[in-house]
Formats: sequence, C-alpha cells, structure tokens
Amino acid sequence: MADNFTIRIEGLDKLQQNFREAGVNYKSMFQQAMIRATQQIQNKARDNIRMNGTTYQGNLARSITVREATESRGIVAVSETYGLPVELGRKPGTMPPSAPLERWAQVKLGQSGLGFVIARKIKREGTKAQPFMEPTFKSEADFVLQQFNEATRQLVMAMGQ
Repeated sequence: MADNFTIRIEGLDKLQQNFREAGVNYKSMFQQAMIRATQQIQNKARDNIRMNGTTYQGNLARSITVREATESRGIVAVSETYGLPVELGRKPGTMPPSAPLERWAQVKLGQSGLGFVIARKIKREGTKAQPFMEPTFKSEADFVLQQFNEATRQLVMAMGQ
C-alpha cells in the first residue's frame, strides 16, 4: 500500500485557464516548476526522516518517490507499508506483523526473538506519530509557490516580447 501526498495550489487552474485563453503554452514551464517542487519535497522528507532518527536502514527514506509531476499536479508517494503508521502513529488494538519487527530487533537491538513481544506491546499501547511528510509539505510550501511564481513571471515576460 502506497501513501500519496498531493500538491494542490489554490488558483492554479484559473491561472492556467487564463494562459490557455491567451494562447500561451504554459504546460512545459509549469511542469518544470512542479518537478522542482516535488523533488524538493522528496529530498526534504528524506532529510526529516534521517534527522528525526525515524530510520534504521534507510528503507522508509528511500521509499519516498515522486510519483507524478505534471503542470497541475504533483504526487510524492511513500511506498513502504509502514510509512503511514510512522507518519500518523498507530492506535492500540491491532497487532502489527511481527516478522519485520523481529528483523528490526535483530539489527537495531542485536537480539532475536523480540518481534512478537514488540508487536504485542504495540497492540496494547500503539505508537507515537513521527510525522515526516506533513511537516515537509508545510515547510516547503513557499518554495513550491516560488517555483510557480517564477514560471508565471517568465511566461508573462515572454508574452510581452
């Protein structure tokens, strides 16, 4: 299960409509802006995971990828199945699979046979949220808007020539 985080810019559709009506080919410029924006978010989210100590082998960070970057939509996805429970935390009540926890305990703690015990504790107590995507989207919002503002500025300048 992949968890997608989508960039949506209020008013972008209206701006694109205005460029279409003016006969301006905006798609390439806006797609480049979206590519820069989604790559920035991908890199910063990976940095957040590493800085917060939310990783032990780097799989979660590596699983963050740009799934889509068009002139109007950007999708940054987390493909590790445990990505959303890390982001949001996990409520008590259900037991996670113990095999991945067994592997984690061996690598991180140097002990085997703890996977089931850890899974049972998670079932009882849940886990604390360790957000890495939401803070990234919030911190990079200005960067995303700058990319589209710059693309818009360049398009308007080209229209005046």
